[in-house]
Amino acid sequence: MKKPILTMCLLLAATIVISAQQKNFPKLAGPYLGQKPPGMTPEIFAPGIVSTGMSESNIAVSADGMEIFFTNMATGTETLITTRFENGKWTEPEVAAFSGKYLDGFPSFHPDGSKLFFHSYRPLDNKSLIADVVNIWYVEKEGTGWSEPKPVGAPINGSEFVSGPSVTRTGTLYFCRKPKTGGEKVFRSQFLNGQYIEPEMLPDNVNCVPDIFHAAVSPDESYVIVPVAGRKDALDGRINYYVSFRDSKGNWSDLINLGKDVNNGRNSAGPSISADGNFFFFEAYPDFKWAEYHEKRHSYEDIKKFALTQPSLYKTDIFWVSAKIIKELRLKELK
Repeated sequence: MKKPILTMCLLLAATIVISAQQKNFPKLAGPYLGQKPPGMTPEIFAPGIVSTGMSESNIAVSADGMEIFFTNMATGTETLITTRFENGKWTEPEVAAFSGKYLDGFPSFHPDGSKLFFHSYRPLDNKSLIADVVNIWYVEKEGTGWSEPKPVGAPINGSEFVSGPSVTRTGTLYFCRKPKTGGEKVFRSQFLNGQYIEPEMLPDNVNCVPDIFHAAVSPDESYVIVPVAGRKDALDGRINYYVSFRDSKGNWSDLINLGKDVNNGRNSAGPSISADGNFFFFEAYPDFKWAEYHEKRHSYEDIKKFALTQPSLYKTDIFWVSAKIIKELRLKELK
């Protein structure tokens, strides 16, 4: 009789812990986790909820703003975390049902909400423990949930490293491909007659350095955001975000620096554009408030709580800013 009683006690204890966690999670309502939309100055997105002390990266937000996926890198690998608005409130972030086993990162919604793309080390043959290279996968919307992951297949996946997918309203998939000879570049593959066609590399004025990491295309395919390190026009020694605009004939402009408000010396390589096209998200290290932190003595419990709930000095967070900064840059630079 002792074993059943012990089991019941453990279950009760677990229920109490989970209940306490749920009570501590704020009741949030409205699109984008109920966050106040930013203006032309970047702000940390959902501090303590999405942007914590656990190294967050690329984020995907559905067109209605009511479902979110983002990449967590706390374990040194990549895991997809999700939260959504249901029953009148946002759910507490949790590992996506189809993630948590393999490296899964850089989610991107199809603008119509029917699919979510991401890159992954999960094996293509269902036999290996992990794949030799990163490939691009997707899940399809099924009611309020998602299907099992499916590889996008050839000619995108294969023997070369492909990562950082983003998708347009017409289904064209943008991604980075790294051949075995090295040098990661931005490619695009159109979705025609139910399948992807042979990818084409974007021109040299976009792929202007040996390695381009995780570019992101706008839903209407009017521009692409590219994180680049080492250009002479960089505003600091770290990665800078640039934009290239696409005209009606499919030609791409030279890269244009997004300016000092975005490129402030703390950036990493995780850009994305919300599925509604209204916001630009990017990965960066926060401006840690040293003076505020040192205003009082911190206990061990304070430090642990801070590490799990607040932006951290040495770990990246997700920032967002109105996409109007890109539209205004286009008017200024291409008039």
